[in-house]
Amino acid sequence: CAGTRLIALVDRCRDACGSASTLPDAVRDALFFRVVVPVLESMPVAVLARWACGAAQALAQAVALPADSPALGEQDKTALLFRKTMAVVGARVVYDRLPAATIRGAVNARYAGAGAKGSELTQALLKGIYDATTEPVPVLAGDARQHELVALRYHTLAFSALVAIVMRTQTKEPFFMLFFKKTAAMWQCIVDRAQPHLTVETSF
Repeated sequence: CAGTRLIALVDRCRDACGSASTLPDAVRDALFFRVVVPVLESMPVAVLARWACGAAQALAQAVALPADSPALGEQDKTALLFRKTMAVVGARVVYDRLPAATIRGAVNARYAGAGAKGSELTQALLKGIYDATTEPVPVLAGDARQHELVALRYHTLAFSALVAIVMRTQTKEPFFMLFFKKTAAMWQCIVDRAQPHLTVETSF
């Protein structure tokens, strides 16, 4: 059926983007952000729920991995960072579009097993993605400005995913305070400090 074909398309493209191959960065970016993400954002909700059920384990595992490791070569670091990028974007789409009941029910059951509380996947993603908002990004080939832009994109995508998860699943104040616990470090990671910004002046 059409839904099965859409899921297969997304999974094959994600596999290609996440492999430590010689796929050029521009092609990898275009394949994921111009093909995979629009498909995920526009596929029927029921199909997205099926995809989320199949991807839940991989999303949680990817966001939990450290973005940098001295044991990895540059090509492997590039592939790992992109796998983590795809995971935070996938989580953002799932929590943006799926009802909370579906996430707590069918999707969480595929992650934690039948009889689980319903919050295990959300807790795992919250921890991993919260850490990702300020996580050090490996220095890869290119100049310092290019590294800044790579880190900025990763951190802003993680922040967007964090917002989506909290907004979809939480109603209590402590979870919303996640955005203020490490305010300086977080905002420094998601704001391009090389660009001019207006000075805010207020008077009361």
